[in-house]
Amino acid sequence: MALASAGNAQILPHGFVVETLAPNQVGPTSLDFLPDGRVIFVEQNTGAVKVLCPTGGNAVGTLGQVPGLVVSYSRGLLGVAVDPQWPSRPFLYCYHTNAAAADLRISRFTVTGDLGTPTSTNLQLGPAYTVLAGLPDVTPLHESGCLRFSPDGTLLCSVGDDTNACAAQNVTVGNGKLLRLKVDLLPFNGSGPPTLALITPPGNPFPGSAGLAPLVYATGMRNPFRFHVDSANGAIFVSDVGELQKDEINRIDAPGYNLGWPWLEGDVPYTTCSGSAPSNTLVPIAMQPVGPQFTALISLGVYRTPNNPTWPFGASYEGDYFYTEHFSGRIWRLRDQGGWWDIAPPVPGQFSSTLWGSGVFWIVDAKFGRDGALYLCERVSSTSGSVRRIRPTGATAVAVGQGCGGSFGTATMAPAAGSLPTLGSTFQTVVSNLPLPPAGLSVGVMGFSKTTWGGIPLPLDLGVLGMPGCTAWAAPEGLAVLPRVGTTATFTLPLPNGTGLIGQDFYLQTLVLDIGWNPFGGVVTNAVECVIR
Repeated sequence: MALASAGNAQILPHGFVVETLAPNQVGPTSLDFLPDGRVIFVEQNTGAVKVLCPTGGNAVGTLGQVPGLVVSYSRGLLGVAVDPQWPSRPFLYCYHTNAAAADLRISRFTVTGDLGTPTSTNLQLGPAYTVLAGLPDVTPLHESGCLRFSPDGTLLCSVGDDTNACAAQNVTVGNGKLLRLKVDLLPFNGSGPPTLALITPPGNPFPGSAGLAPLVYATGMRNPFRFHVDSANGAIFVSDVGELQKDEINRIDAPGYNLGWPWLEGDVPYTTCSGSAPSNTLVPIAMQPVGPQFTALISLGVYRTPNNPTWPFGASYEGDYFYTEHFSGRIWRLRDQGGWWDIAPPVPGQFSSTLWGSGVFWIVDAKFGRDGALYLCERVSSTSGSVRRIRPTGATAVAVGQGCGGSFGTATMAPAAGSLPTLGSTFQTVVSNLPLPPAGLSVGVMGFSKTTWGGIPLPLDLGVLGMPGCTAWAAPEGLAVLPRVGTTATFTLPLPNGTGLIGQDFYLQTLVLDIGWNPFGGVVTNAVECVIR
């Protein structure tokens, strides 16, 4: 299970931090938010439903327990969602096993207490109403278990294939499906379950079919443990855990799509079932190979800037999609490239050109909060774990790379003491170890990319321009002759006070003239990577 990798350090981009808000929990497995910012999270094995108050000293309280569970590695209390009309409809929806009926089901619980007090843990779990029962749970594997509300108010639920792979292609049963339910007309009282017609919303692709088909929104999945809904357009990003070859991320933007399992695993053939192969399959937007040890991709969500966020990632992250691998703690960031998705451009300090982060282990669920931070359920085992969050900390400026030596030595560039690129401030870097004037005219270079310069990959060996041993670390999109005092020059940048600049990264470097030292007649400093906050 790659447990040895847990000793690796957590590495996130400059200006981001992982915080543990609720330590020492008993295997938390899913979370959602109340409108006031409180976090509702659940424990898979104990069945506990808990509340965390980030603005109330991170106090944690227990609302109650979901009774009658069957628990195992992938069984128990697996998902939770808050009714979008809270507090007028004070309901929590849970996806869980049921020992008495030997099935999986969606139950709705009425909550009482301080429904609108963000610092209060005074909430109680009341009676259960069975929304949907009879979902397959024959084997102790591939239960899936994600619940999310879409922008239109319908409730989405992912169901695994229960190791009956070909059933994922049968629209009349729940195996390997994404379900879509209408729950806003359910009565406040009673025990359920309602008729299928009452919870079938318009727009589902199989309305007149038999069995469970009227609730099916998408088919052909193996174990879609987590998915997220883009709040801007309703697109659904599903992480589906593979068998032998590939885990995959799919983006569903219309009803009726087939993700291909088990005919396809990712984009490669796996096996066949009776009948013909599905034709309306999606091409995954991302895939990762299944290694010799366990692999499990987990959807983290689409970043959309909330109203008045405390911890905004910034406009440069708008619409980007994040996912992780549970065992290795790697985090990817994807961006829509106009019809296809690819790795977003790297930002200062991220783990590698393709990985936004690394070493954030054991994530089983995540969601962006109303404060802008990314909240995580960390489930180390069935008996341990925590609720954490990733959030920005502040503006950053870090010297990176190396300069090249000239006739006078090697000039260096660094942020001025106490200077950071904060909104509305004047940010300064200092270039040191220059030759005495009039030699060493210094030209500051500013750019917004460290990966390409006019289509040329960066970093670039400047030997091609007559500066052997020198490297361009940033694309030169703006130039300025820097004022000098002795052997020091200063690069001054007034920063506007515009919230649209939050999270914007930029890069600085300095060209120092050194006539006669090389064919070009100049050398360069190291670079400084900056993020505005």
